[in-house]
Amino acid sequence: MKIIYSLLLIGSLLIVNSPAHGVTVSCNQLVNNAPAFDNQKVEVIGEVIGDIMVRGDYAWININGGLRSIGVWATKNMLNDIKLIGDYNHIGDRVKVTGTFHRACPEHGGDLDIHAETITIAQTGYKVEHPIDGWKLSLAMILLAITLGVYLLFVLLKRFKP
Repeated sequence: MKIIYSLLLIGSLLIVNSPAHGVTVSCNQLVNNAPAFDNQKVEVIGEVIGDIMVRGDYAWININGGLRSIGVWATKNMLNDIKLIGDYNHIGDRVKVTGTFHRACPEHGGDLDIHAETITIAQTGYKVEHPIDGWKLSLAMILLAITLGVYLLFVLLKRFKP
């Protein structure tokens, strides 16, 4: 019986002393259920988009989790590993952000944000190719030829007008 109590005590100590990890949620869940997650430690994975906006020793990044984007407030040092930011020509680095979620942050004018404790790269970004379809190029050339033809006709008719 003492062995069972000892195992229970050791098990409960392991649970109590385990590191506190945030609840893994999507950006969409955070925005749609902001009151439920307010001031909670969360973990979110998303693509870095837009710009890194430096403010002294800190910086803002935006992460897109698919349907929604959320601003993340972090130290500049946390962002050193981010190499690609999402835009038309790139899929940005996907990062895992762990931090405290605020639905109306008093420090940042009531904005919805996450104050990051850790940021790690979950997947590196890459360049996106945008090939031009052959038929679109052909159509553009035909329309250009028609436009030039109409313009030349207009100039000639105006020149020889009595």
